[in-house]
Amino acid sequence: MIENYIKKSIQLEQMNCCVISFGGCGTHYLANQLEDNGLKVRTSVWNNYLVHFPKFIKLDIPIIYLYRDLREAFISQIRNNFAEKNYMMIKTSNNKYSNENFIQAMYEQFKSFINKDVFKIEYKQLFNYDTIKELYNFLNIKKFVFKNNYKTPKQINFNNYKNVFSGFKKEIEDINSVTWPTKSGA
Repeated sequence: MIENYIKKSIQLEQMNCCVISFGGCGTHYLANQLEDNGLKVRTSVWNNYLVHFPKFIKLDIPIIYLYRDLREAFISQIRNNFAEKNYMMIKTSNNKYSNENFIQAMYEQFKSFINKDVFKIEYKQLFNYDTIKELYNFLNIKKFVFKNNYKTPKQINFNNYKNVFSGFKKEIEDINSVTWPTKSGA
């Protein structure tokens, strides 16, 4: 069973915490920040399975779940040529890639994590000192370096994909209605 393999690999690779998202949410940025502060995140099992794991999985290490507006995350992945690769990691069905299938898989992953006992961060809060301070408190790290060297993208134009997004109004609203702060267990 894949979950047993993942849990064993976490132990063998001595992973300290896990950052998961549906993609396009700053996951690698945060993983790099955590590693710069002495945590082991970017392991083989994380890169190959956990970074965009399709459903909640209970682990013996802290889980940080990142999310953002589905439209922004989708466009970010299209722009960076990650959409099809990430769909293969996040999907729970045998459906072939399509924009609609990918957005649906992203939403299903969000629903799987949002009410679980994980530390949740909405993308815009990822660059807020107080949020990161709270995250490091959650991880029991008292001293940390906060580098806000990431430049958020300029305004994203949704018009190129409005036909795709029109079928996901409820899902987009569900994600955008989650309010900050979303602490562990909230």
